[in-house]
Amino acid sequence: MTNSWDDRKKYLPMPRGTGEVDLDEVLFEYQVLGNAVRVAAIDPRTNTEVVVVGSPTMTPYSLRVNALKKLQFVLAKKKAEKDSKR
Repeated sequence: MTNSWDDRKKYLPMPRGTGEVDLDEVLFEYQVLGNAVRVAAIDPRTNTEVVVVGSPTMTPYSLRVNALKKLQFVLAKKKAEKDSKR
């Protein structure tokens, strides 16, 4: 049985205009804070961390997808800024 993460490119398309960012590994951390859930997504290669906050009624998958898309966006933005300084 394969993990849904194996098909991430199929289910998690890149946001428009962010360029290509390849994530080999992403770490997720969930914390329930009262009536909210804090999800951190971390790229261990660059030590970049982003945080999203959602409702506890959301599925863990939808929270993870939102955190992953934000991480992709931040990494693409950093890459674009680095490329523009050259």
